[in-house]
Order: sequence, then structure tokens, then C-alpha cells
Amino acid sequence: MNNEPDPSTNAINEIAFFDTPGDTRGWTGEGEILPDDPDGNGPVNRWFSTGVKRDFGNPFSRQTTVRVVIRLRGQLPRETLQGSGPDGIIQEIHNIEPVKTALYEFFLRSTPAGEFSVQFNFATRQKMVIQTIQVNGPV
Repeated sequence: MNNEPDPSTNAINEIAFFDTPGDTRGWTGEGEILPDDPDGNGPVNRWFSTGVKRDFGNPFSRQTTVRVVIRLRGQLPRETLQGSGPDGIIQEIHNIEPVKTALYEFFLRSTPAGEFSVQFNFATRQKMVIQTIQVNGPV
């Protein structure tokens, strides 16, 4: 079996930096992009939101796996990050910590027709402090 992506399948290859107030780069969700300086090393703009999502429409010609990497931190210790694709199956990453942002990786599937969407939130519905979201597919 060949592991190369199918050339007849379109691709998503983007990274969204949430560094400009008011510009969520096509992502939707409540909250604001504000300066964040939890470790005292100087402020960096990040998106403070209880939930974010993005509908990419129908970018693929068939079902495929998509890699989504989110860089964030919590405001409270030991948060549980939840991510889900169009199938609604929730994947969880536990023990998200406050103060320092870190990268968290999800592998999600598009629908059999190639539709892809993604959403993130904490299980507690507390605010996430999001720096970037990267989406690459197919992988």
C-alpha cells in the first residue's frame, strides 16, 4: 500500500496565528485576542476563548485523516482539552497546565464525502488561551 497522498484529493495546509486583536483567521468562537504575559517574559497576543471552531467545507474528494496542532495554555491547572472533527467523536488530552503554552496534536477524520470541520474547548468550559492552530491534511 502506498502511503503517499492521493493527488486527486485537495489539501489543507495552514497555520493561524492569533496575534492581531479582532482577527481570528476564519475561526469562530467567543472571546477576545488580548495581551498575555503569564510568565513575566513580555506580553504576547493570544485568543482567550471558551470554544473555537472552523468549518473547512468540502476540501477533500474522499475521507482522509487531518492533523491539527493547537498551541495553548489553560488558566487553571489540570484542564482537559477536547477536540472533535465532523464525526463528533471527542478526543481528549488531559492535564493542560497554565502559565506556559504547549503544543497538542490531534488526528481527526473528514467525512466519507471529504467534508472537514474541527472544534476545541476545555471540558470545564473555562477559557483557553490560544496562540496558534495548524491544520494539515491529508496526512
